[in-house]
Amino acid sequence: MSVACQDELLPELETFLKKLGIGKTTIWNYKGCMRAMLKILEEKKLPFGEIETPVFQEEFFRVNTKNRKQLFNTIKRFLWYKGLFGETAKVAASKNKLEKERQEFLKELGRRGFKEGTITGSECDTRKFMQFCEAAGVTTIDGLSKRIVDSYLTHLFVAEENKYCLNKKIKILYELKNFFTYLFESGKTLFNMSTYIEVPRREKKISRNFLKRDEITKLFKQVDTNTVLGFMDHTIFEILYSTGMRVGELCSLKTSDVDPENGTLFIKEGKGGKDRIVPLTEIAIKYLELYLENVRRRILGMAERITVKKVDTDYLFLGVHGKKIDEAFLTRLIIHYLADAGLKKRSAHAFRYSCATHMLENGADIRYIGELLGHRDLNTTGGYTKVSTKNLIEAIRHHPRANEKSCPFKGEKKRS
Repeated sequence: MSVACQDELLPELETFLKKLGIGKTTIWNYKGCMRAMLKILEEKKLPFGEIETPVFQEEFFRVNTKNRKQLFNTIKRFLWYKGLFGETAKVAASKNKLEKERQEFLKELGRRGFKEGTITGSECDTRKFMQFCEAAGVTTIDGLSKRIVDSYLTHLFVAEENKYCLNKKIKILYELKNFFTYLFESGKTLFNMSTYIEVPRREKKISRNFLKRDEITKLFKQVDTNTVLGFMDHTIFEILYSTGMRVGELCSLKTSDVDPENGTLFIKEGKGGKDRIVPLTEIAIKYLELYLENVRRRILGMAERITVKKVDTDYLFLGVHGKKIDEAFLTRLIIHYLADAGLKKRSAHAFRYSCATHMLENGADIRYIGELLGHRDLNTTGGYTKVSTKNLIEAIRHHPRANEKSCPFKGEKKRS
């Protein structure tokens, strides 16, 4: 297409900008900028591919420099989508299916070393946006626009206002920003769509997802340690409460991670890929030793009878089929025992919160609690450690005016 007959691009540019959600006045500025660009290209007999050369830019930015710099990248993106500027491979990529690129994004997370649980969460959160796009008729990368992002944000915060809590919505937005950044950095889009997303502040709520000490005792009494699986359940609960480790970290423990001599467990690649060593309480050590000596081999024997084959695994805690227990199973198990104990339903994270809270109440330094839990930031630990109301009432008695007496009210005089 010759430069002399490029005026037909202006209506297409207007359509493109409307799709991005840009207003009429701004579109008028873009069209004026585009006309100036076409005029320079025609006068200097330059193809569109030369718009980033010093020859073109010296002339183009000679007037209205600040304004034109703001408009230049979007016009460049338009020309890129039209196939008039940039590498052919990148232009073709804009026609790729969004779902295909989402799958590539998830594979890239795996290549970067993200854990399976993180990738699964990302897959789930980005799928929500994909379903919305399909319903809106947007299936390719070149269909992405500010308007579709704004529509999705409205859908998430208005139409689905009560479907997810704010913190869950924030997680969805961060996953979406990561996806858009991947598309931009891999050359699939010329513009980073993540700039259209403003993430609100996370709610800081006091969690009630912890168990009181008498509730912990009541929960442990529900476990029948006279059975093989019951003894394993009790050992798991003792370790979770003793160390405050995450449920996923416990599921990934192997027999080689146990150091009975020092009474510690080695957590390999916890959250954030961080290794750490955690100590066990005396009672947890005793249960773990008995489990390894007598119970685990019996579970292996049960598994071999069920599967009719030799079970060879190094994972510490096993299901009846000889495979490592997973987070979903352990969560259901905890909820089951809580119901039997007549306690309110909580997540499997309750042991983690309870460990931190009870240690703080007993005078442990919050820095050491944070190290035990594997936190990089003490502010995170502060979200787990909730001092009980009883302790707060006890603390207020140390206030300088705690023992002062109030004056009696006689009601004789009025304020003048």
